[in-house]
Amino acid sequence: MSPPEFQKSPYTDYFVRLLRIIFGVVVAQGIIKHGQTLFSWSFSLRKLLPLFSFAIVYMLVILSWIFYHHSITLYPYRKSYVATVRATFDLIIIFTYVYLIFSIPDTFDILLGAAVVFMLYAITGILRVLEWRDKRVSRWRLSLIFSGVLFIMYYVMLPLQEDSQLELIVEFVVNIKVLSLLVVYRYLRKRLGYPKFSIIGVDIDGVLGDQVQHILRYMREKEGRNIDLTEEDIREWDYPIGGSTISDHIERALLHEEFVITMPVVKCAKNALKLLYERYHLVIISNRPKEAQKATKQWLKSNNLKFHETLWTRETGKAVPGVDILIDDNIENIKMFVSHSPRSFGILFLRPWNRQTKDKDRELQRLIGMKRVFCCNGWGEVLRAISNMTS
Repeated sequence: MSPPEFQKSPYTDYFVRLLRIIFGVVVAQGIIKHGQTLFSWSFSLRKLLPLFSFAIVYMLVILSWIFYHHSITLYPYRKSYVATVRATFDLIIIFTYVYLIFSIPDTFDILLGAAVVFMLYAITGILRVLEWRDKRVSRWRLSLIFSGVLFIMYYVMLPLQEDSQLELIVEFVVNIKVLSLLVVYRYLRKRLGYPKFSIIGVDIDGVLGDQVQHILRYMREKEGRNIDLTEEDIREWDYPIGGSTISDHIERALLHEEFVITMPVVKCAKNALKLLYERYHLVIISNRPKEAQKATKQWLKSNNLKFHETLWTRETGKAVPGVDILIDDNIENIKMFVSHSPRSFGILFLRPWNRQTKDKDRELQRLIGMKRVFCCNGWGEVLRAISNMTS
């Protein structure tokens, strides 16, 4: 699957380059400042402690930088205010590294700085969860636990430093403990991993909401029309009804809140979304008009349909970069999406109004032959198709 470019901020790459420059300058200045410590040491405890402190700080800083690049690749800054706050805290972390590097060889300043760094990790982790609306993108609780342990160690060990006879031993013990915690943290963080989830876009009308059956009932009951049709009779999206088309009737009805919030849910959609929500990043992608968006959100919530976020594409179309799979009942939407996303897949959700049309569409048949588009009859087949695509 493709990297998560979905809703990626255009400034992400520029900001990361800026952080790289600042980081490089800070690390270089630290080496220059502590060059004498690196190249003039002996085997006495007093002489080894500054070298030990230098190694701990640079281990913390360099490993943090490596893991930062890994996480920013998987979860880039997005187009949101939360992303701006997250980027600000990432910059604060860089300046905390400055404090750590220039605190060498003061063991307790390093201990305090490390505690603050882990607290900042937890904060940026929480912000990442809020930004992506997905709890899987961060293990912020682990960082918070280690921050708490380091703060406790600081306040417990600090009074012991006042004893001149124990000062060197205390500093040596603190260094050993900090180093041990860093090793354990990195081991646990690596074991927990950085999950790379696939992003799945899900259409509403015809996929989650049974809009055709609903509009036929709505026209009979609310508009008093004598319509003797069922969903199976609607063989095309422009099926003529009363001087207009079924699609035009639905478009007008979507402007009425009652129509939106009373729309029935497609069979098995609720359970399918619940299963997908646990494994993937679900985005509700809809071309519904702006006037219907508030009622649509209410409908999604009232029916307890699980998803991570919504995206309204009426003005832009469904050629959404960064989405790995799009589930839609509209053939043109599927073709547009797949054509603009060379590493992505489309799932055509089969309904009466697209079954015959799909067989006549040469471009769609070509994409089906290339295994870029899959036709699924119901949510059971959709789940199996997604499992095969992402396994």
